[in-house]
Amino acid sequence: MMKKIAPWQKAGRFLLGSTLLVLLCLVVITGLRADADNLFGMSDLGYEKWLQEMEQEVARYDQPEEALEFYASQRLPAGVEALEPALYEAGEDVLEALPLFNIATGQPAQGLAPEAAPWVELGPSNVGGRTRALLIDPSTPTTMYAGAVAGGVWKSTNSGASWSLTDDFMENLAVNSLAFDPANSSIIYAGTGEGVFNADAVRGRGIFKSTDAGASWTHLTNTDTSNFYYVMDIVVSSNNSNHVYAATRTGIWKSTDAGVTWSLQHAPDGGNSRCTDLAIRTDVSPDTVFAACGTFTIQGGIHQTTDGSSWSEVFTEANMGRAHLAIAPSSQSTVYAIIASTAAGTFNNGLHKIIRSTTGGGLGTWSTRVDNTSATKLNTVLLSNPIYAFFLSCAGQPDQYLNQGWYDTVIAVDPTNANTVWVGGIDLFKSTDGGANWALASLWWNDTAAWYVHADQHAIVFHPNYNGVANQTMYVANDGGIYRTNAAVSGTTSTDACNPASTSTFGWTTLNNGYNVTQFYHGDTYPSGTTFFGGTQDNGTNRGTTASTSWTEINGGDGGYVAVDPSNTNVLFLETTNLSIRKSTNGGTTFTDSITGITESSANFQFINPFLMDPNNSQRLWTGGRTLWRTDNQGTSWTQASVTNQTGVGTNSVASWAVQPGNSDVVLAGDELGNVYRTTAGTTATNATAWTDTSNMGGYVSSIAFDPNTTTTAYATVSTFGATHLWRSTDSGATWAAFGGSLPDIPFHSVLVQPGDSTRIYVGTDRGVIVTPDGGTTWFYAQGFPRVVVEWMDIETEGGTEYLYAYTHGRSVFRTGTPVPTAVGLNQVQAESSALNLMANQWVWAAVLGLALLSLATLWLWRRPTHTL
Repeated sequence: MMKKIAPWQKAGRFLLGSTLLVLLCLVVITGLRADADNLFGMSDLGYEKWLQEMEQEVARYDQPEEALEFYASQRLPAGVEALEPALYEAGEDVLEALPLFNIATGQPAQGLAPEAAPWVELGPSNVGGRTRALLIDPSTPTTMYAGAVAGGVWKSTNSGASWSLTDDFMENLAVNSLAFDPANSSIIYAGTGEGVFNADAVRGRGIFKSTDAGASWTHLTNTDTSNFYYVMDIVVSSNNSNHVYAATRTGIWKSTDAGVTWSLQHAPDGGNSRCTDLAIRTDVSPDTVFAACGTFTIQGGIHQTTDGSSWSEVFTEANMGRAHLAIAPSSQSTVYAIIASTAAGTFNNGLHKIIRSTTGGGLGTWSTRVDNTSATKLNTVLLSNPIYAFFLSCAGQPDQYLNQGWYDTVIAVDPTNANTVWVGGIDLFKSTDGGANWALASLWWNDTAAWYVHADQHAIVFHPNYNGVANQTMYVANDGGIYRTNAAVSGTTSTDACNPASTSTFGWTTLNNGYNVTQFYHGDTYPSGTTFFGGTQDNGTNRGTTASTSWTEINGGDGGYVAVDPSNTNVLFLETTNLSIRKSTNGGTTFTDSITGITESSANFQFINPFLMDPNNSQRLWTGGRTLWRTDNQGTSWTQASVTNQTGVGTNSVASWAVQPGNSDVVLAGDELGNVYRTTAGTTATNATAWTDTSNMGGYVSSIAFDPNTTTTAYATVSTFGATHLWRSTDSGATWAAFGGSLPDIPFHSVLVQPGDSTRIYVGTDRGVIVTPDGGTTWFYAQGFPRVVVEWMDIETEGGTEYLYAYTHGRSVFRTGTPVPTAVGLNQVQAESSALNLMANQWVWAAVLGLALLSLATLWLWRRPTHTL
């Protein structure tokens, strides 16, 4: 007789067995997951990479030289004078290997497409930014392409009325040159890297090619070498469009197979060529190509090939620096060159001369059209700042030439008249006598005037159907984006730099709608989350709202750090460069200087000088050069708050600030050499207060941020190559330790902790945003964010939703929602970092669900009356 067993006992035994079976399945599947890389025969890193691949009035004139030097100083190790491009490549490879994370959902990304995450572009869509390349489709002239030096390739299909980005996820967005295949305008070459050879701006990664009118881009892998880190110009042969020429830092390179392979054709100065420009004839065969090589430190020269392979120097002379070339389309034996001077004195980096050949450009055929000894002063300032060069006449102050021939130099010839020539330096000039005499065609001052075109010209392009009569359309690209005139012939010029004719009929039009390539240095978001503003390179300080992507300039020149009083948003602070803090009490309508009491030299302050409003008391702000300064009355007066030269002497200045939430006495200041200074007497510090140097982080301390949830914890970022880039303190900044594990060696610029979740940390880098959801154990690449420099981030709440705002140097401003995640465990984070692990999770849950259903079914069966087995 067998023992009776109650139904619940039988069910219990079955459930126990089922549970054990589930656990066994979990163990087996976990083992499969641990060895998942073997399923495809690749490592975890390789698999993740494969997965990734599958998916106002101008306040101050701009200072590009100082801006580029500042950019380099943030990244260069001590004693190093030039950025080593290979460093970027190594760091980028580590970044690209990271799994993706959707910040909006607070979860690892389950989609393969990097653009899937809902980042929203906030603009400005009407400001533009530095643009060095411009193309117009000869077969469809309403189609245009623009290359932004830090923002990628953009396309317009309505003659520039609006723009859209072709690809935010190219391996490099530093587009410096563009060229069509003359046999097929759907084929486009994009050269990357802005090597202006003063202080390297944005490093490139060779040449990219599109065969579908910009819809997709292929990296020409044989250009992914140091020879192509700075591709200054590209031209394609009209005789054989497989023949492509590129001017780079190391010389003139040629491809005979449409960009697949390349060979060095010509290397003046032993490979230290610094070649900057190319011009190719379209009326002769074989290829006749001109190249300009040389800079402000390397002897300049013009070089020519008449057979597409052998080169010779056809012009050079003493004091010749950078040059730019133009062939007259209507008479291609006529060639012009504008040359910058390397001579010391008034015209250093200003005009050396303009030369011309009317017989093909060979050796001995060039003659001077005008030079800096001209008796007509306006002729000598083509590469200078006309207003400042005529300051004595215009404003009764000493003249200043402020030459920029190393930075902005371009020349172009009217397609219908070989004697009508255009030059772009800071402003635009026009000559109708073959370059002998010049008049102003634009002026950067007063953006409401008829003659206004943004400063710093880089490209001049004529409409493909230009005939000088019915079609007089000409486009220019500059530091402010893209402009157009429909009256290139009939427009009136002026020889008066102080007051060009207000009746100017060039009718210049800005074409920056949707061209979101502004280079921000810093930004701040109003407490409402709907308004934001920030300082930009060469495009002033601008303010926008969520109601429109068009922003309003509230201050001119270069912009820098900003701050808004959260208790009274009519109170704003901003700056231009160095020590230049200004304050508004009427919401930005007017500003006044706010540096009274600061006796330290402005030269001691960073080019983009950090200042900080105390988060606990908006009356108190901090700034500093080598000495630290505090205001307790919102900028009415400042008090010295440290011993003189707290950061030492020489070139070491304050680079970042942080005040502890809830305790304004704890203040931290980072400097450009890696030191973090700390005081616990911030509100009472005087000129006798010596701050404590708490750490040397080995490089430029680009940002410091306290954890808003655990306020004794702080983080710091370092932007110098070779240094540890992320640090943490758990004792209010008294001591520091490296944080985050094996992070990429790439500049870090900003750090931010998620309110309400101390394990969620965001970092802005030179190539986008990275995030950890588990306190630094695991790092992800922010899904959907462009590969661009992220200068600053903050978080504000709008309508109950928290948003992360990212201010970029080249792609304007973005935001995305940041919901607090729901219990994302580390195992889940790691599991969802690849599709393979996600598949394993699905197997697990399928097994659990199946066995659970089986168990429930069995339990239901055994709920019938008992019986004997």
